[in-house]
Amino acid sequence: LRMGQSEVEWIKRFRKEAEILANLQHPHVVQLYRVGVNQGRYYLAMEWLEGGTLEPLLDAPLAQAMPVFLQVVDAVAYLHRRGIIHRDLKPQNVIVTSHGAKLIDLGLAKNLEASQALTRTGQIMGTLYFLAPELLENVGADARSDVFSLGVILYRILSGTYPRSGNTFDDMLRDVRQGKIPPLKCREPDPRNDLLIAACLRALARDPGQRHQDAGELFRSLEAAWKSPASTAAAGEAAGKRRRRLLAGLTLLALAVAGLAIGGFVLLPHLKKAAPPAAETVI
Repeated sequence: LRMGQSEVEWIKRFRKEAEILANLQHPHVVQLYRVGVNQGRYYLAMEWLEGGTLEPLLDAPLAQAMPVFLQVVDAVAYLHRRGIIHRDLKPQNVIVTSHGAKLIDLGLAKNLEASQALTRTGQIMGTLYFLAPELLENVGADARSDVFSLGVILYRILSGTYPRSGNTFDDMLRDVRQGKIPPLKCREPDPRNDLLIAACLRALARDPGQRHQDAGELFRSLEAAWKSPASTAAAGEAAGKRRRRLLAGLTLLALAVAGLAIGGFVLLPHLKKAAPPAAETVI
């Protein structure tokens, strides 16, 4: 990031935010080790991560995708508890490693262009999918804006599609401003779907006041849904079916053994009668 004299205030803000982020310690937030300047260029030294983005996991079965998504929500909740707003939550800013999800791109560099007009670049188009409506109305971002972005990702996980489908920049802007969300139809059956849908649609409310007020509240709602009695009952029912199948198998085996025993008991006298006479001894 090359800075000139006109960006002195921005540099102060950059350093202050970097100091805050350098002190973050969470298993699902990328670790920032160092912030420095070299020949007029500011740099960040961060944790090395091996893995891919969250994007391929969006189409995975819920049993695989939801635990990882809950890790992301937990990471954002950690930021919110410390007064930090991510402001650019999307699957590309989550790395899935062998140890779970890691939230990256905590918004240090993009502040420099925060006051500039939106452009028609692919990057902006990608971000618009997840942008809260109030951010186009000069209201400013807060924790509820992050909640909306998380809701968009959750909608994609549950339904297999995004709630916004505009093909052009202007179409996307219209969708964002209107805040209309299509009915959510889950792509796979699950006894927890109703609870997950309710949490998702609340996160996507057009009015920020009707959303979860921070990611911590969203996390508690989703965790309760994912571990709901409905899922416990479903697991119990599945276990019951397995027990019934096992019992039926054992019953059939017992009947088969009993049948063999009875058959042998009935057949034995006939075998004795049919036995050849013993050979006579000749002297």
